[in-house]
Amino acid sequence: MKTPATKQRAGTRQSNELPLQAPWRCSLDASHKRFLVTLPTLPFFGKSSMGVDAVAVTEDRPFIMAERSFSMLKTPEARVDSDDPSLAEEAPAHIETSPTVLHDASDSATIWGARFAIALNCAVVAVLITFIPVEIYINRMDLLSTYDRSLYVVGTTLLGTMIAAYTNSQLRRLWLGIILKQTLPTVTLSNNRASRARTLLGLGNVREQIHGSDITVSMMLVGLLTAAIVTGLTPSTKMSKFPYSIPFTLNQDYGPPCFYQTTKNLSGSPFVWRSSNGSFFNFNESDLRCSTYTVPALLRQPEKYKIGPHSAAYVMMGTTVNVGAVGTPYDTSTGFIDGFGLGSTIEDATFDGHTDHFTSSTACMPNIVSTPYRCYPAGKTSVNNQTLTVSGSGCRATTNLTVRPDFVSTTTTGICINETDIGRAKLVFGGTKGWAERFANAIDEGLKVRSVPPPSRSQLYSVACDLVIDGSVSFRSVNLSATGVWSSLQVTGNEPCTPLDPAGNVVSPMAFLTDEALASGVLAAHQFLAERKYWDGDMQMLWRLLDSSQASSSISHRSVPIPVSPHRRDYYIFNNSRNSLEDTLGMLTAAAMGAYWGSVVTRPLNFASDQVISGGEMCLPGSRVGSGEWWALVLIIPSLYSIVALLYLLQKKRGYRKRSKR
Repeated sequence: MKTPATKQRAGTRQSNELPLQAPWRCSLDASHKRFLVTLPTLPFFGKSSMGVDAVAVTEDRPFIMAERSFSMLKTPEARVDSDDPSLAEEAPAHIETSPTVLHDASDSATIWGARFAIALNCAVVAVLITFIPVEIYINRMDLLSTYDRSLYVVGTTLLGTMIAAYTNSQLRRLWLGIILKQTLPTVTLSNNRASRARTLLGLGNVREQIHGSDITVSMMLVGLLTAAIVTGLTPSTKMSKFPYSIPFTLNQDYGPPCFYQTTKNLSGSPFVWRSSNGSFFNFNESDLRCSTYTVPALLRQPEKYKIGPHSAAYVMMGTTVNVGAVGTPYDTSTGFIDGFGLGSTIEDATFDGHTDHFTSSTACMPNIVSTPYRCYPAGKTSVNNQTLTVSGSGCRATTNLTVRPDFVSTTTTGICINETDIGRAKLVFGGTKGWAERFANAIDEGLKVRSVPPPSRSQLYSVACDLVIDGSVSFRSVNLSATGVWSSLQVTGNEPCTPLDPAGNVVSPMAFLTDEALASGVLAAHQFLAERKYWDGDMQMLWRLLDSSQASSSISHRSVPIPVSPHRRDYYIFNNSRNSLEDTLGMLTAAAMGAYWGSVVTRPLNFASDQVISGGEMCLPGSRVGSGEWWALVLIIPSLYSIVALLYLLQKKRGYRKRSKR
């Protein structure tokens, strides 16, 4: 049975209202352990009602507001303004309060956190500026794979996101603290401060964001930190130049498969030279691995109009060679990559495996700079049943054909070597009927032949050519690049150069005119002249090259062909070519000698005996950190702004602290 005191206590609990100053209303719940705090409408929070642990209210310690929760500071003396004495008895003497986000004790952590954010952004600025002039490579001789590049971008994105998030949190912490410092101890937020607080927390509407543009712009600039860091550290492609030397194994003994030296002429071949020591230098006519045999299969005349000095002279192994680089060394198996010495171990660095991303290479290389042939009408062509004979300038060639030369167009050709001078030879060409006129056209005598009316017009024609290789070899600065017009690779060159060995001595062109090199040049046209030799002598490969040379020499500087005199020679490969036959034969000699020089580049390097040309440069794309361009300075703007904003807010916070201490 309830006593009057109990009834009075129960009645008190039924009302459960405690007197608090406006605008607060506070009442106890049924358990008497929690206050139900009812707030009037506030600009920041709106109207709210929430439970708060029972706390002691003192006159000098106001409520602290943070994240839609309220707590009282821990007070050593607790009392409750209530008429209920039991409530005072139940209230604890020491109350543990709920966590306070913006407690005064956190000021030190806030200041040090902001300072650390400033240090981070200073480091970001220093790194982004440093990576512009300083080349720091991830891989200098190759591009990053898709997998490696993806991992790198993910890593930089995570780093940038963490720095941006930390900087953003410190700015918000400082700014929100300043807003609340302006609010306390009245607790009542003005409309302007509430609007700025909502904007700071990302809860403001468009109007509030425009009104608080300083906060909006600040958050946007800080939000760009991630993009700036990722862009500034993203790897870019940078061309790096690697110096190297090119070894030519020129001082070697004669050996198979193409040439060999004997004490007697055992081969029975017409291509045997007598050396000064009495030995014989033989050309192995039956081995198809020799460079003179591979040239016809590798060489292709491009479909083109020659426009200007950078026109294509020929395409060798899929690589375009322009008119200023004929005779550039190439390997008959691997092409110009090995011909330029890029497949060898050079300067303690191997380029093997890095040529997939090859860009260009420049070196001083031997070239054929002028045609070594002089061709002219000479000699006599005669027919005897199925035998066709041509003779002239001390050279004679006879061919037994399958067809009758007096009935169909036929040709016969021959090469007469100088047994004691490997670099000299004579060539003779004889033709009947249509091929006779073709030979006449090849040396620009076609008009004279056609001017003779039939039947007086001769059905036979003969041409002789003198070959002297000495004086046609010189050095040019040639470039192998992966930006070809007609092919994926192209070789260009035109400027003369002076080759130097590693000791700085000048390399003479005569060092490259070895017996093997000269023999390769002399016999360059052998496979072309032997085509269908015992049938009708129809040299289709040579005709095709001659026709292309004649067409090219009849094209003006315009991109549209204009018919001109067949004597025009603006676009012959060699400046000293007088006709298409001289020009075409010179091209074949250049291709054959380039194949020989390229074959000796790829042999094992021996600096003690080999001829080495230094000064080569190879360009490879590498992956460096950053763009390396000065426009990247704009990427430091977000970090610079973050530094300035943090310093400003720290200074403002320091001012509030000084005023509060007073």
